[in-house]
Amino acid sequence: KCAATLKGHFSPAICLSLYDEHTLVSGGRDKVIIMWDLLKHALIKTIPVYEHVEGLVMIPSSLLIEKPTSQDPHHYAVFGGDNGILRVINLQNNKEIYTQPKTGIGFQIDYVLYNLNQLVVITGDQTI
Repeated sequence: KCAATLKGHFSPAICLSLYDEHTLVSGGRDKVIIMWDLLKHALIKTIPVYEHVEGLVMIPSSLLIEKPTSQDPHHYAVFGGDNGILRVINLQNNKEIYTQPKTGIGFQIDYVLYNLNQLVVITGDQTI
């Protein structure tokens, strides 16, 4: 049984990650990241990122090189897509805090996974 339909993306939503127990974050080919309230089944905000979002995952601030001053350690998303680079955005203020330097590989990022303080990325040439 379908509990709810969340409407906000204009192209396919490709990736999902939980922000907290009541908030979902989605990314899609419409070049935006959307935060959703799962209790109200409502869109919280839309963040334009200007590239197809193919992989997205929430990370704790402990993974960041520069530690944030905020007390909330869990509002950072790592995402990547057709540009082939990883980017980190603070979902509280919508500011991008890191962009991976271009490597010249040229393949899009298809999937991002976070587990045990590590990021795993799969690129369009099927490299892990």
